[in-house]
Amino acid sequence: MSKRFSYLVVVAVAALAVVAGIFSSTDSASAHSSHNTHSHASVQAANAINTNGIGYAIFQALNRHRAAAGLRPLWWSNALTYGAHRHNLAMASVDTLEHIVPGEAGFATRINQDGIRWWWAGENIGVTTDRSLGGALNLDSMMINERAPGEIGHRLNILSPYADAVGVDVLIANGQLWLTEDLARI
Repeated sequence: MSKRFSYLVVVAVAALAVVAGIFSSTDSASAHSSHNTHSHASVQAANAINTNGIGYAIFQALNRHRAAAGLRPLWWSNALTYGAHRHNLAMASVDTLEHIVPGEAGFATRINQDGIRWWWAGENIGVTTDRSLGGALNLDSMMINERAPGEIGHRLNILSPYADAVGVDVLIANGQLWLTEDLARI
């Protein structure tokens, strides 16, 4: 990723609608990636900043968006959060914003492996050089404010009437804030 911008956001989405075992995904055409490698150990060490509060703030923001749309609130899923954290580690370890990084299964397979029984799921991911609560909330704002004809997958996931649970993870690594929101109907 280019470091020449003071603020860089690369957002990719997989709008996963899985009904009756059918998996479909869409990736943002604006996704950018680089292939620098870092060990998981260095990524975990870089996450010394406590990001739990940022993750919870994103959770609250998601439920505010849903309330404004007349939708029921999401409940916090530790299992989905664990999967979101593992995905953040995987992305940061190769410094690439993607829904599937080398050596990692796709989202549907990952949540199945976590023992989650679901019938709809969606994943939102983002990265920014602003490693603050404001940076994370800006990513959230960009996702919820998407409008057609452009990318709208993040917004559709957040406002899905099928979603009832979410796991949010925020990771600080490689000088960036990584955000993964895993939503599902459990």
